[in-house]
This record gives sequence, C-alpha cells and structure tokens, in this order.
Amino acid sequence: MSTPNLLNPSQACQMLGVSLSTLYRHVQKGLIPSSINLAPRSKAWLVSEIESILEARYCGYSDAEIAKFVGEIISNRKKRIEGQFYGNH
Repeated sequence: MSTPNLLNPSQACQMLGVSLSTLYRHVQKGLIPSSINLAPRSKAWLVSEIESILEARYCGYSDAEIAKFVGEIISNRKKRIEGQFYGNH
C-alpha cells in the first residue's frame, strides 16, 4: 500500500488560501474534512481530500452541498480504514 500525500496545517492553509484559524473554523463547520492525527501533536490532511473540496468550490457548490460532501469523504475514509484493518478489501 502506498502512503498517501499528506499536508501539515500550514500546507493545507496554503493550498486552500486561508489562515490557520479559518482552516479550523471550516473544519468545525464541516466544510473541510477533519485532520488525521498522526501523533499526539501532529495533524495532517490528505491532499486528495483537500483537492476534492477545492474542486467542489470551483464548480460552485454551496456550503450546504460541500458540508454533505465532507460527510461522505469522512464516511468513505472510515470504511476504507476499517476494510484494511479488518481485512475486508
């Protein structure tokens, strides 16, 4: 399995064109997927997930539509991890 490309908080901010406080505010509002906790003090976002959110923005999706999409991203992330953990590929 290849390691996905990860972004630290400052890289995610740069990619999205927002400040750190805005990044976390968008996470709280469900407009950006939550980070992945790599260690107690280390968080990262998947590049592919951030790119998907940017594409939705480019296509003109509303905040409500993006929030629904983010919920699907997180659900799919959990299913993918559970499948790998339990061997249900």
